[in-house]
Amino acid sequence: MRKSESLSGDWEQNWQVDDVDNSIKHNNKKLQLYQLGKSIVGKFYHNNRTYIIRARVENNSYISGTWFDEKSGQVYYGAFQARIEVNQQDVNGVWIGFSRSHSKINTGSWKWCRCAE
Repeated sequence: MRKSESLSGDWEQNWQVDDVDNSIKHNNKKLQLYQLGKSIVGKFYHNNRTYIIRARVENNSYISGTWFDEKSGQVYYGAFQARIEVNQQDVNGVWIGFSRSHSKINTGSWKWCRCAE
């Protein structure tokens, strides 16, 4: 098991929706993470909505968690799993989720890169 560095801080994220040809516009790529022990909470913004992340680090190499729309009723909700790369500056994973207004479950890639200071 490798030594872990805290994932707390600002990250740049890029997520895609499978089966959609570049229709997602990331108007705010910033992802803010806070880590305490193996627990992670975070937030990001998309289309004037705030999304919350709750996750857990496993074996200092993987992250498993959920994400949801902060708006009442959890309009958007899903789960994700990702691998923390050896350099601990990149996280690569996949997400799955649904919207209450659509009858389809979507999936896609989700990549994080630690912001350069």
